[in-house]
Amino acid sequence: MDRQEFGKLIAALRKDRIDLIHGGTWSQQDLAEETGLSAKIIGNIERGEKAHLEPDILVGLAEAFGLSTVERIRFYEFAASVGKAGTMASNVSIDEVLTEVLGLAEEVRLPVFVHDSFYNIVAYNYSWMRLSMLTHDFIKEYPNVMSLFYAPDSPFPKLFRDQYRSRLEVMRQLRYMSLPYRHRPRFRTIFKHIAQFRQFQTDWIATQVDTGDRYYTRRNHFYKHPDFGEMNFVTLTQRNYTPRGSLYLSVLIPNDDKSADVFHQLARDYHTTFRPIEWPDGKYSATSDQDELES
Repeated sequence: MDRQEFGKLIAALRKDRIDLIHGGTWSQQDLAEETGLSAKIIGNIERGEKAHLEPDILVGLAEAFGLSTVERIRFYEFAASVGKAGTMASNVSIDEVLTEVLGLAEEVRLPVFVHDSFYNIVAYNYSWMRLSMLTHDFIKEYPNVMSLFYAPDSPFPKLFRDQYRSRLEVMRQLRYMSLPYRHRPRFRTIFKHIAQFRQFQTDWIATQVDTGDRYYTRRNHFYKHPDFGEMNFVTLTQRNYTPRGSLYLSVLIPNDDKSADVFHQLARDYHTTFRPIEWPDGKYSATSDQDELES
């Protein structure tokens, strides 16, 4: 474990917590009270000076931060990280993994998009774009899934029968994927960009104080599509590892016969894949993160 990196993550997660009674973000003393540790120990952890992080300390931190099951898995993965040299078992390159994932996106006869841990859209097929009522130009302007939800001129959120629930479902996925990077300049750059949309800030806090657990990474959605009518599908996401972080292949799976017929029609007519940004050094990239490796 890189204790200094872990300490920076703990500080970032602490500052993300809102004191709903007194206002402001949590202090080290607040986190100490939530975990039952002393403020001195919390300070040592954040500075990377705590030599041994026992399992009960990690569990206590996860409890204090209100992490869901899937977020805890990411949190414990990061705590156990052995660094860049020891994470990948082979010398597979970023280009090799990217080529393989893009190849899968070409082969899948369903709406599909590829994204990174920050929800930056790396690739998508025409079926997904058509189903989402988007255009190539719009995706290039807003190449992040969260921006598609919050941009004022976006047609995307209007498709969802329950816009609020769907926004929170996608927000929880962002929290899960981005958790190891909350202290990174790249995350702060992307967060600052999306946080220009006021509703994003409100929803981010709403998912923070949400008491429900999340032990899965699927998302169930219901569309009221102007062209295809009522639709019911689930988004399943496959995680692929690279030396520069994970790539996610998200596939939309129909949940009823009508949605299956629409997806089949779209796949028959449209299956070309497009790339709105270069990855991993495309839009919103931060040079200081170019050598980062995800746990």
